Amino acid sequence: TPVFPIAWKVLPGLKIFRWPTRFLVVVDFGICVLAAYGLTRLAADLKRWLERHAPKAPPWIVVGLCAATALDLFLHQPRQNPMVPAKEWLAPPQMVELLRGEAGDIRTLTLDHRSLHRRVFALARGWADVTPYYLFREGMQPNTGVYWGVASADCYAGVAPLWVTDTWGDHSGPGVFLPRAMEAPRPGRLRRATAKALGMLGVSHLITPKELDLEGVTFVGSAGPMNLYRVNGASTVRFVAGARVVATNDEAAIRMLAPSFSPDAVVFLHDVPAGFEVMPADDTAGSTEAVAVKMTRRSPEEVIVDVEAPATGGYLFLADTYHPGWRAEIDETKVPIARANIMGRAVRVAGGAHRVRFEYRPTTLVRGLWVSAVGLSMLLCGAAISAVLWMRGVHRSRRDK
Repeated sequence: TPVFPIAWKVLPGLKIFRWPTRFLVVVDFGICVLAAYGLTRLAADLKRWLERHAPKAPPWIVVGLCAATALDLFLHQPRQNPMVPAKEWLAPPQMVELLRGEAGDIRTLTLDHRSLHRRVFALARGWADVTPYYLFREGMQPNTGVYWGVASADCYAGVAPLWVTDTWGDHSGPGVFLPRAMEAPRPGRLRRATAKALGMLGVSHLITPKELDLEGVTFVGSAGPMNLYRVNGASTVRFVAGARVVATNDEAAIRMLAPSFSPDAVVFLHDVPAGFEVMPADDTAGSTEAVAVKMTRRSPEEVIVDVEAPATGGYLFLADTYHPGWRAEIDETKVPIARANIMGRAVRVAGGAHRVRFEYRPTTLVRGLWVSAVGLSMLLCGAAISAVLWMRGVHRSRRDK
C-alpha cells in the first residue's frame, strides 16, 4: 500500500512513534475506507426500503451516524488520549537546555523510567489531569527527545532485534543488561562499575530523580525533580586492544559490569563471522599507546571513522545497533563485521592509519525492490490486457450496431 510511505513523509510527527503506532495509520485508513463504503451502501439500501414513506430519511440517518461518531471522538476520546496545546507541549523543557550546554555526542539514558511513568500515571489518575506529565517531560523519556534533537540510548526505534532489547529492554521486559546494572534492593540506583559500561555503549548522560554517588559520573545540574549527570569518557566509537568471544548476551553483560573491566582492553564478540580474526586479550589491560579515533561522517546509512592504530592492531567498536544489513570497508577493502558488546558492531583493524566505512545496505531492500518491480510489471501487463479486451469489446459492440 502506498498510504504508509506517503503518510511517513507528509504527516508531521509520524516518524517519532513506535512501529505498532506508526502502522496504525494504515489500519485507520483502511477502516475509514470501509466505513465510507458501508455508509454509502447503507444509504442506498435505506433509500430503497423507505422510498415510499420517508425518501429523504437515508441521507439524514447517514449524517446522524457521522455526527454521533464525531461527538464520541470529541467527548470520550480526549479522556483516553488527551489533547494539549502543541505550543506548550513542544516547548523545550529545562533538561534540554542543560543538555545543549554540553559538548560532544549526546545520548541520554533515563534510569528506571518505567517506574517513574507508573507513578506519574497514578498521580494524574490516568489522563484525568495532564499537569503531572508536563513535569514528567524533564525526565526525557525514550522518544521524547526527538522533538528537540536529543538522542536517547533506549529510544523506541521500531521492531528492535533481540540484542537491542537485551541491552535496554522494551515494553515486554527490562532486558539482561540494565537489570544487572541496577542495585537490586535500590531501584534507580546503579552498581558502582556501571559507568564504564554505559560510556562504552555510548551513553553520555544519565537522567534520574535520585542523587548518584557513582564513580565515573559528574553532576551537571537539575531540571525540576530530575538530575543530570555526565558519564565521563563516554564515546560512541573507540579503539579496543583485544577481543573475547562470549556464548550469550548474559555472559557479555556480566563481564561488562565486572569491577575490573576496562572498555579499552577488550570487546566481547558474538557469533563471529568467517574471516574475522580474534586477538585474545585480558579484560583489564588496555593498550598503553594513545590511539587517535575520529568520526568524520555519520548518517543513518553511513558512518566513516579515521583511526591510527598501534602496530599490534586491534578493534574499532561502534556503539550503534548491529544489523546484518551493515557492510564495512577498511581503506576500500571489504571486511567482516561482528556483533559486539551485545548490541554494537566491531571490525578488526591492523596497525597504522586507516579509514573505516560502515554502510547500511540490506539485502532485504534489494529483494523487496525486485518483488515490487515484478508485481508492478504484472499489474501493468494486466492493465494493458484489460484495456485491449475492453477496446475490442467496444469495437465489436459498435460493429454489431
